[in-house]
This record gives sequence, C-alpha cells and structure tokens, in this order.
Amino acid sequence: MCREPFLRMGIRPTGSEKEFGREMKVKMNVIPVESIKSAVALDWDHNSNSIFWTDVEKDTINKAFLNGSHQTVIVNTNLISPAGLAYDWITNKLYWTDAGTNRIEAANTDGSMRTLLAWQNIDKPRDIVVDPEGGRMYWSDWGSAPCIERADMDGGNRQRIIMNRMTWPNGLALDLAHGRIYWTDGGNRTIEYANLDGTGRVVLIGSQTGELLPHPFGLDLYGDEVFWTDWDTQSIQAANKLTGKNRRTLGAGVAGLMDVRVFHKERIRKASRCGANNGGCSHLCLLKPNAFSCACPTGIKLQADGRTCRNVPTNYLIFAHRVDIRVVSLDMPYLVDVVLPLPPLKNALGVDVDRTSGAIYWTDTAEKRIQRGSRDGKHIETVINTGLHTADGIVIDSIGRKASTRKFATSSNAALIIIQIYWTDGGRNSIEVAELDGKNRKVLIWTGLDSPRAIALHYKDGYMFWSDWGTKAKIERADMDGKNRRIVVDNNIKWPNGLAIDRIEQRLYWNDAKVLSIESSDFKGNDRRTVMSNVPYPYGIVVVDKYLYWTDWKTKALHRANKANGKDAIVLRENLEGLMDIRAVEHDNETENVCGTNNGGCSHLCLRSSRGYSCACPTGLQFVNKSDADPKVCQSHPENFLIFATRGSVSMMSLDTPEHWDVTLAIKGVKNSIAVDFHWEQRLIFYTDVDLDFIKAVNMENMSDTNVIVKTRLNTPNGLAVDWIADNIYWTDNEYKVLEVARLDGSSRKAIITGLAEPRALALIPRKGYIYWSDWGETPCIERALLDGSQRKIIVNQDLGFPNGLTIDYEEKRLYWTDALKDRIDTSDLDGQRRVQLIPDAKNPFGMTQFKDYIYWTDWYKKAVMRADKITGKNVTALRTDLEMTMEIKAVSSAKQQGWNPCKDRNGGCSHLCLYRDLDYVCACPDESDGRPCTANAIVISQPRPPATNAESPASTSHMVFVIIALSVFSVILMAVLIFVIARRRKTRGQNMKETYRDTSGHISFPNPNYSCATGGPNNDSKSNRFPGIFKYDRTQERVTNVYMAEGKSLLPPPPPPPHRPPPPRPSSRDDFEPVTLHPFA
Repeated sequence: MCREPFLRMGIRPTGSEKEFGREMKVKMNVIPVESIKSAVALDWDHNSNSIFWTDVEKDTINKAFLNGSHQTVIVNTNLISPAGLAYDWITNKLYWTDAGTNRIEAANTDGSMRTLLAWQNIDKPRDIVVDPEGGRMYWSDWGSAPCIERADMDGGNRQRIIMNRMTWPNGLALDLAHGRIYWTDGGNRTIEYANLDGTGRVVLIGSQTGELLPHPFGLDLYGDEVFWTDWDTQSIQAANKLTGKNRRTLGAGVAGLMDVRVFHKERIRKASRCGANNGGCSHLCLLKPNAFSCACPTGIKLQADGRTCRNVPTNYLIFAHRVDIRVVSLDMPYLVDVVLPLPPLKNALGVDVDRTSGAIYWTDTAEKRIQRGSRDGKHIETVINTGLHTADGIVIDSIGRKASTRKFATSSNAALIIIQIYWTDGGRNSIEVAELDGKNRKVLIWTGLDSPRAIALHYKDGYMFWSDWGTKAKIERADMDGKNRRIVVDNNIKWPNGLAIDRIEQRLYWNDAKVLSIESSDFKGNDRRTVMSNVPYPYGIVVVDKYLYWTDWKTKALHRANKANGKDAIVLRENLEGLMDIRAVEHDNETENVCGTNNGGCSHLCLRSSRGYSCACPTGLQFVNKSDADPKVCQSHPENFLIFATRGSVSMMSLDTPEHWDVTLAIKGVKNSIAVDFHWEQRLIFYTDVDLDFIKAVNMENMSDTNVIVKTRLNTPNGLAVDWIADNIYWTDNEYKVLEVARLDGSSRKAIITGLAEPRALALIPRKGYIYWSDWGETPCIERALLDGSQRKIIVNQDLGFPNGLTIDYEEKRLYWTDALKDRIDTSDLDGQRRVQLIPDAKNPFGMTQFKDYIYWTDWYKKAVMRADKITGKNVTALRTDLEMTMEIKAVSSAKQQGWNPCKDRNGGCSHLCLYRDLDYVCACPDESDGRPCTANAIVISQPRPPATNAESPASTSHMVFVIIALSVFSVILMAVLIFVIARRRKTRGQNMKETYRDTSGHISFPNPNYSCATGGPNNDSKSNRFPGIFKYDRTQERVTNVYMAEGKSLLPPPPPPPHRPPPPRPSSRDDFEPVTLHPFA
C-alpha cells in the first residue's frame, strides 16, 4: 500500500519525490532510477506502485517501481521529443504527445499495440491528460497557433477548446469534481482554468491578479491545491486552486525541474466498458464518452466488422534503416513509419517480404547474414550465415514456391511452403538463389560482375535485373535461372543504386547517386527517360501505383513523387540517417506459378525463365541425367571436389562445374575444424575439431548424419589421413606428440609412433603401405614409415621452416608440401630426393592436395584456395578468395582412392587392425583391450595381387602366354635401345651440369632459377624480413599465434662443406620410390 500522498517531479537527470502529510510537512526523496538523460513528463499507477516517464534526450518512454527497481524501456522507437504522458488507469494504457513527430499516440503499458490517434494540424504538442471515466483526452499545443485541444480517447471528435491569448501552454491538470481544466502558460506567465468545454476561462495567478509567475511549467491538482514547477526559480510551489492564494514554496534550488504529479490512492479502477473480453476487440479497445471503439495498431485498417484487425497492412512499404527495419502502410489516410520489433541490427541493407506468410527477410553486412523474422519479432531465424561478404540487394520470389513439409515458426506456428531468395553480393561479386532455409543454394552469375547492388524480379516475364556500380557501371538483365544475360543500360550511368519495376507500365526505374537522377526505360533499355534531376543522393527505389518512393542518404529522408514526371514530391519521413533499400508489398501482385504444384518435376530448384521454367541443381552439382534434353534430377554430391576446413565450418568446392564456388557443408556444431579427409567407397568425410577435441565422420549423402568416432585422449588433432583399403584412419596429436591409428569407427585405437615434436600433416600410400608426416619441431622435418610405424625414416630435414600440408601424386610418384615459414611449395620424389622449389612465393600456405594436373593449397595471407600446375608451378590462380583461416584441404574423387592390398579382403583375417607393409602386413592389437581376443603377428603375403573375379579358360591362358612371350622379347629390345640412349645423354650432360651433395641424404642441387638451396641461389634471402607474419597453431593461444623470428636467425645448421668424392651408391628401392626423370623445368 502507498503511504501519504506525495509529489513526483521530473528532474534532469533524476526523478524525485516530495512527501507531504496533512500538516504539509515536506521531505525530499530521490527515486533511484538509472540512466536518465532528460526526464520531462510523468505519470503513475498506484495499483502497481509504478511510475512512467519520458526521456526527450534518449527518446524513450520508461517504467519502474517506486523504489527504482524493475526499470524498463517500454517505447524506444519512432520518438523524437515525447513531451507529454498520461496514464489511463481504467484500461491500463499510456497516452503521449511527441513534439518532434507532431503526433498523439497510445499503447498498452508494455508498449505493445501502439496506435496513432491524431497527426494532422498539430504543431509542437506538449502536455496531455486523460479522463477515462468521461472518455476524453486533452493536450496543449504551443506551436504557431497555441491552443488546448480535446478529443475522445480513440482520437475522434477532436476540437480546439481554448485558442486565444496563449503563448506557451505547458502543463495541464483536470479538476473533474468541478468540471474544470487547469493549465500553465510559460509565455503569459500565468496559471489559468476553464470549464472542460473551454468556456468560463479564468486567470488564477497572473497579471490580472498582480502576481506574474517567472516561468511555470509542470502542473497538477490534489485536494484544494494546485502544484506547479517553475524553471526560473527552480522551485516547486503550491496555492489554493480556487483563489490562487496561500502561495508557498515546497522546494527551491532544484535545477532542471520539469513535470510534477501528485501520487495518491484516489484513482479507482472501476468497471470498464472495455472490460468484458476487451470489448470484443481483436487488438485495442479505446474509451470514449459512454462508449468505446476498437482500434488497430498503427498502419493497420480496421475490418468491416468494426472489431477485427489484420495482422499486417494489405499494402505497404518496407525499408531498411541500418539498425532497424520500418514499414509505412499505404492502407491508411496517413503515411507513418512503424519500426518493427526485431532484435538489434548492425547494418541492414537489403529487405523484402514473403507476400504469403508475411515473413520479413533482410541482409546484415556487419553480421554477414541473411535473416528472417515474423512481424512481431518473436520468431527470428538465420537463413544463410556462410559464404556471404557484402550481401546487398535481396528479393523474394514469393510466386515461384514449392510445397514443403518444412516449417517456419510464425506467430501462428503455421507451416509455410518453400520460397526462393535471390541476392547480390558485392564482396564476392555474385548473384545467388536459395530456398528460404538456405538449402539448395545456387550461384547464378559469377563472372563479369564488379560490385553488384540492387536486384529486382519480373516473374511474369521471367526476368531478373541487377545494377552494378563497379568500374564499368551498368544495369543488366538475365532470366531468373541466370541464362540469356544481356546489358540493359551502360552509358551515362555512374553509381546505379536502386532498381524498381513498374508492372503496370512495364518499365524499369533506377536512381544514380553520381548523376543525381532518377530514370526509367523499357526492359531492353530503350525509351530512356529522366524522371527527376538533382536528386541529392538516392539509394533505394520502388514504384507503387502512380508514385515512386525513394530513400536518400543526403536528405536522410523517405521521399515520394509522381512516377511519370517527378512532380508532387513530398517528404514522408525525415531525420533518418542510413536509409537503405526499400520494397513495396501489394495485394494484387499475383500471377500463376509456372512450376505448378510438383515443382516442375525438379528434384531441387525450379527457376522461372523467359521460356517458362528450368530445373537447376545447387552449386557444384550436376544432373544425374545430364544427357537428357530436359534433365530434372540432381546428384547428391559432386564426383570430384575439394573439401577444406574453415575453422567454424567445413566447405567444399566442386571440380565438376565451371564456377569453382565454395559451398559450406550443412554440418552442425563445427567449432574449430583443422584437418579433413574422406573415404570414397563408404561416402564418408572426416574432420578434426581442436576446440571440441574430437574426430567426426559425416555422411556425404546426408550431411546431418554425423558420428563422433574419437573423443577421448585427444588434444589438438592436427593431421588426418584415411587408409581407404584397410578402412583405417590415422591422425597426429600435437599435444600428446603421437601418431595414432584406428578403424573407421574409432575402435581398435593404437599409437604407432610416440615422442614426436610437433607433428602436423599426414599423407598415405595404402597400396604400398607407407605413411608420411611433417613435423614443426625445433628440427623441422618430413618423415616416412610403414603403416604400422616401423622403418621410420627422415626423408627431408634441410631447408625447412614450418612444413604444413602434405600430398602425394600417385601417378607421378611425387611428394609435395607447403612451408609457411619459407613461404613456398616444394616437391620431391617419394624418397625426399630430386627436390624442387616449385612455387617460391606462396605466402603463408597451410593445407595442400593434388588432383589430376594441378596442386591446390590454402593460403592464409590471401585468404584463398589456390591452384597451380603440378609440374611447372605456373598458372597460379586464386579459385576462391575471402576465406578466413582456411586450414587443411583434400581432393575428393574415386580416382584418388584406387589400389588393393590383402587388408582389403576381410581385414586380412585380422581381428582388429590390419596394417599393410608392402611385402607383408601386421595384425595389430589396440592399446586398450576391447574385450575381444587379439593376436598380433606379421603375415607374409602369398597373393600380392587382388584375386581374379572369374576363372580363366584354357584358351585364354594360352593366349596370355603368347602375349607375355611377345612382350618380353619386345622389352629386351627396348631396354637395349634405352641403355644406349642414356649412355649418350650422360656423356653429353656431364659436360654441362655438375651435381653437388650437401649431406648424406643425397640432396641434389640443380642450376634451376626456381629452386635455391640453403647454400645459395638466385632467390636466397630475397626479402628484407625473412619471417614476416607467420601464423602458427597453438592450443594455448586460441589455436593460432603469430611467430616472429628476428632477421638473420637461421633455423638450419650451417651446411657441411661439399664432399670431394661422390657419395656411396644408394641401395635399390621399390618401384614406387625409384627416382623419376625430372622435367625440363627442373
């Protein structure tokens, strides 16, 4: 319960209360509310012991309990100067004035159901008071024609009751017992009163009474007294409300005094005319004399039944304002913008609406997302959050939709059908399309773009238009499936921003922020007309009926003009900095969906075109029946593609299609992926996550089908490799310093090599039984061992810094690796010999792979996936850029996983691990028993080749014997010829080339301008800083740290002097490790 009645004053910057009892004892207290900048208007609710106030500097309406707790902002949008506030204690609503927008508004006390009551012929409204029992409200206006007005509380029956002899009418108060209204006038320096209809006007305190007030402002009544604040005297004063006598000062020297209210318990909440079922109203029930009326939120028209409101306007504009999204209803007699209650936005640029569901879609370039939400802001979802850079323009194809069982949570939780979203990306220079959930995403245009911006669709003709304001500005058109591309406008155009289609006149409109114009043409670019000139800085544009609407950066306003001649221009909304794109929603914009009810028979995308429609596959995929004249069914995954880890995701890039576009795989829960590999036969992708410390398997056919296969005794798994023949998986662990192996499901786990320094990448040759790995330790090296960890051997340990990615070209029998410290890519044979510096300037390379004629690697410096010729190192190309922290990369193809060894058949008869070693294989046991019997032994191979699937007939055997004999004779003759030729060449080359040996490893240095060893060469120490900006992986430092090494400090020991005698002959090696003839580039 409340105590004795007390005064509440709005004070800058705090709120205060002043108690008084019947004996008028005064005590000052401060209500401890926070962050007040400029509180002006006040009101209160004694039932909840709450106060409400406006803040004209923060442009908010706020609420708190009397003790200052539970302070909340209840209205914080579309307010400029909320100067007056009144509480309706019967229907629990707030009414307020805004001197900036010149509006009278109302809402529930939580800020919901906000509605506009008065907006015309208002000029600087100030205070407002309400009479809920009588159903009327009163407000003062101190604009060019000062007055006090009265209206029903639903905004009807508005009339001016006091108009003359007024200057600055400020505070208002009602004496309902005597049927009077009181007001202060800061210009006339008076307190006056009149009857509630404006008659019987009397000056209570003023020149007529011989007592001019310095500057009265706030006003209230209680009992027989009138209370007011005075700006000049910085005081709170009181007097008899009937005579103006018995004046006294209740408090003085209080700076920043504004409004004043008396808090008491005499506001009785009586039975309301709106009480029963909200008066039958779907939204707002507002009082008026002896009745009530139903009302709708701002911009929404009341239905014919007089009780029901639609959830959204029928026709409206929607525009992005960087930090919020706003709508302007075209259904109402006023044009007022409403801020949608969406979560805080950082940089919203593009916006559009699904015409059927009402869901709102927007791009946020700061968040690099495309999101959607219901109009009430309760259901927000991210549609696309990967593969975006500067998603600028966005447009929804609400017509070309297909039935779906997928749901989007709207306020009614109704199931929606899939729609298609088109967008431009000025950072990636692309135009893409996807379904509403981001699935079936396809890049339509990826060449010849330079900062594409706006995009517009004309579904009836199947056209897609976009603006491009790069170095060669233009407006282009293509079918909605990306085909039949053509230039529409490319002359006298500089910065084309917004695009709009006039469906009625079949014309294209655009604005130009450099030419400062708004123009139009037909869909081919002909019949070009200038609609408006000297437009300060137009951005978004849309055409509705006979008008065009546009946003302007320089005027910070939303404008409207006649679309034919630019006349009748008006400003709809001003003082909005950062206005971006704008769209229109019209109820009559409907046409037939050419894809029909079965999505045109397409398995994935059905896209409108000028020819009707065409089926399309997501980026990187081809049709299964691509030889058909009208293919419809798409592959589930490419036949040949790259997979790479990008920290927070795993991505792929198809090598089957020409766009070479990165696609983020739909794998959930990726935190910090590093290494990747695959198993083609089982259609599995594997990756390591060093934040979650696990290795996960992902089904290529269904990316949501995942399984964590290793999650214990794992800490920083950096390298990963799959033995596709024995169905084993290998990994390195930089924390435990081990190289381990397990079955593909993570069982039978065994450490095959321990005590490593900083192991990194892995590469396998399962057919020959070898494993390679790089090590970043104090003595960087690349090592090789058999698949069981035996016969471990360092094959490269000179001129290495941070050897990262490893890959093997099985066809050419070459080993490739990246070096992030040396900023280069090297290659050697599989013994580490015949080493060549292939790419001498690959700054900060990380992962690496090889496929067909190319090597591919990830580049941290360029944030790219790179490609080059695997033999010459030339034709270096960035396939994709703007890829942050791209880690390991692997080429996925059936061609990369061929071969056979005995472990292929029934796991070689082993109970747990079958580890192939070329001449034999080992049945190995896990380090920790799984309860099954296990015997470790080596098995000599009795059948080195895969068994024949069909028995050979005697006739075929005789034929084979004949062929073998013939081939043998031919081989002998050919060998003799080759020996002769080689001998001649050695004699000739011995005079022109000299081999020097740095150490016993037999490292050969060639006079090759692309390769220089540590002892010298044309590229040695060519940079002033030899170790710039090297990123090194470290778990304790968020996985990635910068390693700086002082200039001049070498990682290598000084090379020994070259020997004066040739080294001993190398032992014979197996076929896979025979030295290969170097190509002429070496």
